[in-house]
Amino acid sequence: MSMATIPEPLSFVAVCPFQSQVNFEAHSHKLQELKVYHVNLSDIINCIEPVENIDVLQLFLESLITLLSIAANTLTIVVIWEVSLTHPAQAIRVAMSVFDLLQGLFGCGMAVFNHSYYLWCASKTERCEYTVNIILWRGNLYILHHKVYLMLSLIFWASFNSNYFILVIATFERYLSICYPLLYHFNKSISITRLAIIITWMTFFVYWFLLLLFREYDLVWTSAYCPLTKTMIPILIKESLIVVHFITSTILAMIVMICMIALVVLLLYQLNKASTRSKSLTEGMDESTLSTEAIDFNKTLVISMMVEVLALLVPQMVFESLVFTTNNKTSGKLGTGKEFSLYIYFTQWFVLSSTFFNFLLYILRIPAFRSKSLNIIKNGIKSCSKMFTS
Repeated sequence: MSMATIPEPLSFVAVCPFQSQVNFEAHSHKLQELKVYHVNLSDIINCIEPVENIDVLQLFLESLITLLSIAANTLTIVVIWEVSLTHPAQAIRVAMSVFDLLQGLFGCGMAVFNHSYYLWCASKTERCEYTVNIILWRGNLYILHHKVYLMLSLIFWASFNSNYFILVIATFERYLSICYPLLYHFNKSISITRLAIIITWMTFFVYWFLLLLFREYDLVWTSAYCPLTKTMIPILIKESLIVVHFITSTILAMIVMICMIALVVLLLYQLNKASTRSKSLTEGMDESTLSTEAIDFNKTLVISMMVEVLALLVPQMVFESLVFTTNNKTSGKLGTGKEFSLYIYFTQWFVLSSTFFNFLLYILRIPAFRSKSLNIIKNGIKSCSKMFTS
């Protein structure tokens, strides 16, 4: 193959984390290395994503998830508000539901606006710029609304004298209650089923960690802005240019894994401890006392949300750093933007749905509300409909 030439100006998009910093002339010799690695020009063109080829299905699915998440948060507000009217002692639930509303409307609402504007209203240049940064925008919005969510949680946490061990239990209980909602209670000893659920979640994190650790690092696709042609030129860089980012991401991933393993070990210990304690506390208590205990325990969910945010946000930031560093064009198995988008979709939807189902499950667990739960939901829907029709 002869010396590679600069391609003709093309309308394509290539995510470049160094776009504003790269000098094309300083990296022009990288194009000459194409002949060393025997890369055809067709391979370069295959890496190019046309501006006109916007994934409408992806936008539709994200918009659908957005609407579903808003509906879930709205229903959560209605149910908890109705409960707080009849039982003022649970006013903390209303405050917590405001966090959920903020999480759903702030992050997902901004996503709907961005997609709607850039898909139907923006010019071709703006649409091109938006497509370049679509993954970055989604990640930033997700992080931003969680920062607001975390800040408000800290304010409420300052007024509670919570136990950090109970915090760990409550955090994992939010996950486990989704998988095993009917039989999981703290007054039962640890079971094989619960261990299987914990192992399932640990496997999820181990899977991503292994993909992160054992990727192939030979050549990495990136792109540089050419001021002459005003296009993004795909180039090849060597592993040495990203080794610092790779080491940093690997260390962070290892820290996350160590923390997750430590939390699971602590969870197993505290579950057995809490089981013994709950059996001793529940002996001789009437139903009203048990309801009060359940209400007090729910206060720990405020601070548990901070751990939930960290458990989902830290791994995401690690993967985001690695994916952007390698420009989604590596020879590994985790280097595509769509795979990373699916990870963000999963974490977003899981946080929203788990919060919604968690509140319903806690309402059902309180004996005073178990028999009235359906009536509470019906009355809440009626109250909401009257507000809009009046």
